Amino acid sequence: MRPHLLTLTILICAGALAGFGAYRLEAQTVASLSSGNPRTESAQEILPPMPPGPARWSAHWIIAPEATTGTNLMFLARRSFEVRTVPERAVIYLTADTRYQLFVNGSFVSRGPARSAAHHQSYDALDVVRFLRPGKNALAVRFHHTGLTPPYHEVTRPGLLAQLELSRGGEVSTLVTDPQWKVMRDPSWDSDSPRITRWNDAYVDIVDFRKHIPGWMSPDFDDASWPAAVSIVPGGVAGSNGYEKIPGGLWWPPPPPDFVPHAVTPPWVALVKRDVPLLTETVVKATRLVLAGTREDPHARPVDSDRVRFDFTALPVLKLPPIGEQAIDRSGLGDDESYVRGTAPLVMRGGEGRSSFLVFDLGEVHNGHPRLDIEGPPGAIVDVLCTPFLLNQVFDPRVVGGSLNIDRLVLSGRRQQWEALSFKPARYLAIVLRGTTEPVRIHFAGVASIAYPWSRHGRFAARENPWLERFWQAGAKTIEVITTDAYTDNYRERRQYPQTSYYAAQGNYAAFGDTYLQRRYLIQNAEEQEPNGMIRAYAPISDGQAMPFLDEPIFWIMSWRDYLLYSGDFATTRRLLPNARRVMQRLAELAGSDSLIENPPYPYWIDHSYLDRRGANFILNALYVLTLDDYAETLDWLGERGGESCRRAAEAIRQTLRTKFWSPPRGLFTEALVEGKQSDRFSEHANSLAVAARIATPEQTRAILPKVLAPAPDLVPATSLFVYWTFYALCESGRGDDAVAMLEARFRHQLENGNGTLWEDWHLDLSNRTGVVQKMSRTDAQGECGIFPMALTRWVAGVRPVSPGMREVLVRRPSSSLQTIETVLPSPLGDLHVGWSTNDHGDELAVEVPPGMVVKVDLASVDVTGGRELWLDGRRIDLSDSRGPLFPIPEGAHRLTFRKH
Repeated sequence: MRPHLLTLTILICAGALAGFGAYRLEAQTVASLSSGNPRTESAQEILPPMPPGPARWSAHWIIAPEATTGTNLMFLARRSFEVRTVPERAVIYLTADTRYQLFVNGSFVSRGPARSAAHHQSYDALDVVRFLRPGKNALAVRFHHTGLTPPYHEVTRPGLLAQLELSRGGEVSTLVTDPQWKVMRDPSWDSDSPRITRWNDAYVDIVDFRKHIPGWMSPDFDDASWPAAVSIVPGGVAGSNGYEKIPGGLWWPPPPPDFVPHAVTPPWVALVKRDVPLLTETVVKATRLVLAGTREDPHARPVDSDRVRFDFTALPVLKLPPIGEQAIDRSGLGDDESYVRGTAPLVMRGGEGRSSFLVFDLGEVHNGHPRLDIEGPPGAIVDVLCTPFLLNQVFDPRVVGGSLNIDRLVLSGRRQQWEALSFKPARYLAIVLRGTTEPVRIHFAGVASIAYPWSRHGRFAARENPWLERFWQAGAKTIEVITTDAYTDNYRERRQYPQTSYYAAQGNYAAFGDTYLQRRYLIQNAEEQEPNGMIRAYAPISDGQAMPFLDEPIFWIMSWRDYLLYSGDFATTRRLLPNARRVMQRLAELAGSDSLIENPPYPYWIDHSYLDRRGANFILNALYVLTLDDYAETLDWLGERGGESCRRAAEAIRQTLRTKFWSPPRGLFTEALVEGKQSDRFSEHANSLAVAARIATPEQTRAILPKVLAPAPDLVPATSLFVYWTFYALCESGRGDDAVAMLEARFRHQLENGNGTLWEDWHLDLSNRTGVVQKMSRTDAQGECGIFPMALTRWVAGVRPVSPGMREVLVRRPSSSLQTIETVLPSPLGDLHVGWSTNDHGDELAVEVPPGMVVKVDLASVDVTGGRELWLDGRRIDLSDSRGPLFPIPEGAHRLTFRKH
């Protein structure tokens, strides 16, 4: 095919159905291409079970009259009300910009909302009937406005929206946010506190409890002196004095005097009920004390002014002796066991020019909101510091990329309960006391650990290699650590990248079988799609940092395909089809005359490694080939046209890559083609993808793999974030034992010296990009590494779904010397159990197939044509009737034996 015709073919495959808008299969029968068996396509989208939204919003957004704009603002809002009898049903619909904590009658209920952009503002539906009582009740909301973009869409406005619906005997009464609410700035909150890191919008807590308002959440609290809320309207607020424009509130013409505020108002122009489950919260008490003592501290002065300065030089960096050998200074500390039982506090004492400190080990890393129950003299300073790991045995709350995992409290003389607004990655928790010679009592120290409500349906075990099961579990735990209301890259940035989400979702499908997160990620990225089709670096956001990266549309398409495969949600997949078409159209436009993407106008990341991104990069174009494959397959599943032309385009690009990038002297593919000449740089990335993407010929593959396993010094290595593709290439080429050995050699130290998670780089203090030891570390949990539960399930256990909703699954005998392998793969139809075992008489396969699923065994992988017989549940199967290479296994529990003659 001539180059210009190939480019035209790619353009056609991307938008072939643009003129066929009426061609839809919302509820008609489509064929499963791999089996030929028809099935009914469901239009039902997959959503978590939650109360429905309100039939009609009568609430409107409110705010305190004295603070309608700004950054890092904390508000307290409350509304008291009477109920004669507790209703049968009480649901509150609630959201805020940017975060809220809801209390009913002084009891904590929940926090939210899920991350969202204001153009699709997420709200929660919470059942609160158990918190109500006859007589006087109170709703109290503490809400925070960041005033920043990440991880939201634009610089929005502070605001609160709530609607409580009480039902009894078919009658519904409603209480809504309006001027009857009382709202004020939290006087104890310091709005000048620093951000935890520039990568996200979380702030450090600086709280002065001398200014705290005791009992403000109680029904009996007297709020008569609090200001009445003002209603938020386009461009301003509407209070008792009429419409008032806010700075920057451009709205013309202004609303009329009798304008009625609405729940849907700029910038919140659409309200979307939360479509991922609520996070769970577990209180974790710090009980294992690993260090205690005092030290000289020139900053150990009490606070005697209204301004609590945050001084970097005052932050302690505590060097911990090896655990088990350190001496804990227990002078006056009290009884640890009494503290653990909750019968007596720990006692900390400062001193003139000295600070005292406690360091606890929580046992594992948590996404935790630090929490204290504490009492001490007014003006005493308490710093609460967290770190997920120790680097070279040093406790440093700034260890992860310079993040400030720190909060500061000024005590009031009363007993106080405090919980940090933002979660911190916390395995080690330190409390540092300064500015007092009087005792401070710690009744409770710990974290409120938040987590996505995972359920580990998946499982993996290999009796001959227990390390592999540990590795599978580490991948699953990595997903747990990096996930809150979205897959994120890590606990430092907390951003929802399409690339990260692709990898993490794969592992999730194998370990947990959740589909809500991936659906939401696909939709939120599609909502930020640029007019030319590009997908931004992360969502929900459209700020300058979220510029389009060329990796992201590629991984978004592959994730779109995987979502349909693992969920069977045709409705959402079809809903996103126009976005997918625009992505493919844009990628095709970027292809040059030889159909390679060369010198694109967008950056691309791929990996931390030092790659040659000049000219036409092999890795980028290999990923583009896989994208064409996945797009074509998804079109087929949806019953849409254009798949075959995409496959032809992919094969043509494969041919270009395998011929123009191959270096016979090195027996490797070069990293890039720069102005028609091969780059002198070679990478593990390019050559692993050459095999995984079926670009390399068998001869090229035989030359590549030994060089990847025993690399020359100039072969750029993959980091832990990309090495999955090396594993893929080795397994696909029948070198399963080498693939397993490679993983164990590279990751073993991470499992032996960490939190049981997989790291952002091979070493915590070494950048693979520069090779330089760093003072600040990378994270010890990274979303890309979450792919490995699926990698082991697919390549070591040999289980691979091949049709939407996992209605058809292919099982192959793995290419390794492992004799016993067991796995459980979750699916929308139920859990699939697969177990392989080998003995002197042959191979045996034990399966439990859930209803509605078809499992097919690849007979070639067990060599039934080479002198073996197939027995099903003790009955010999005659294979002479041309069944083909795949043997179907019916639903239920079965045992297949492949016996040698």
